[in-house]
Amino acid sequence: MATRRSLPRNVVLLLITSTSICHADVNTPSSQQEAGKKAFEQGRYAEAEGLIRSALTALERTSPSTSRETALCAQNLAAVYSAEGRQADAEGLYRRALGIWERIPGSERETAITLNNLGVLLRIQARYAEAERNERRALQLLEELGGPDNAEVAGTLHNLGELYAAEGKYSEAEASLRRAAEIREKVLGTNHADTALSLGALGGIYKIEGKYTAASELIEQALAVTERALGAEHRRVATQLNDLAGVYSALGDYKEAEKLSERAVAIFRKSLGPNHPDLACALSNLAAAHFARHHYKEAIQLNRQALQINEARLGPDHPVVGVELNNLGAALFASHNYVAAEALFQRAVAIAEKVAGFPQSFGADALKNLGDVYLAEHRDAEAIECYRRAVEVREKLSGPNNQRLITDLEAYAAVLRKHQDYAGAEQAETRALGIQVRNALHH
Repeated sequence: MATRRSLPRNVVLLLITSTSICHADVNTPSSQQEAGKKAFEQGRYAEAEGLIRSALTALERTSPSTSRETALCAQNLAAVYSAEGRQADAEGLYRRALGIWERIPGSERETAITLNNLGVLLRIQARYAEAERNERRALQLLEELGGPDNAEVAGTLHNLGELYAAEGKYSEAEASLRRAAEIREKVLGTNHADTALSLGALGGIYKIEGKYTAASELIEQALAVTERALGAEHRRVATQLNDLAGVYSALGDYKEAEKLSERAVAIFRKSLGPNHPDLACALSNLAAAHFARHHYKEAIQLNRQALQINEARLGPDHPVVGVELNNLGAALFASHNYVAAEALFQRAVAIAEKVAGFPQSFGADALKNLGDVYLAEHRDAEAIECYRRAVEVREKLSGPNNQRLITDLEAYAAVLRKHQDYAGAEQAETRALGIQVRNALHH
């Protein structure tokens, strides 16, 4: 059966930490902006946008274009736009604010916060190298200003961890998110929503690494804290629900995964509207639960909705679109629509190969799935090449002991044995067995 790929935490790609809106110790130009910041923190983005945009319009009439108040307001409006998925609008405002802060002496903190937020936006757009430069510069500035153990450093470490996760650098992501969680627990306490955000993100990395027990414990803890701190209908609650659904799917509890995903979809739809990438991610997770229960018609419908949203918001060549193409292809393949599935897998592979820093996990999945299509169509030579490339990409990305290599190697071995390449088949089977044994010994 074709392999589905869990979405990277696109959920989290669009979450903004407490550093995204400047803290109350920074003077705000008007009560409108203060009210807008509060609305943002409570997830009321349309209200926040109206208030802060009005404040910026008033400032543009009464203050110099390079004033501190104008930069602050532009930065905060950009954070709202980013939360709404309007990345192009947000980028222009962040760069405008950054240009002002860099010219105002003593504004290192504000510069760092803007760099941090711009890094999040660039990550969402898959501009990873530029995102990392911004995040690292922000981290350096904040550590120089307040030392290594303050809340704003933790926020930047969190965002850097999410960036590493998006790039498939899971060891680096785990280390960065663990440090962010430790600092936040120390500075903010265990019952703070930002602490929960980092713990949940760390749980998401554990899920990717196959550490399902540790993942579920952290995400359930994060969910409980977030619900108490922000309320049951907050967007961050939906993110935790979405992540927990992914863990339950991995553990084979598809009914519970479906229930959690449906709740996440409802919250995202209510808070963000029908066309936001976070909603698309929840729809994709719900599709995964249906797929696992062989409800392919429902899975195809949900995957198509998710793909449509992400193509419109992120563009046709974004890695998240590649993930969605692979997932829709898997559902179509399971429905025996091989022609349509093949076209989607080929497109997913092409997107993966365009991403700076290829290989990508979804690219390995799409290659393996494309091999399955070719095998079903009796195109064995093409299948062998796809399986070989899938193993190569996966090993380069995740090392020689990644559990997902087992499926790739077993498929590769089966088709080699079919063509009487017994030596090659035995070598692949031995590698797969070795991975199973080594992973069993480490659990």
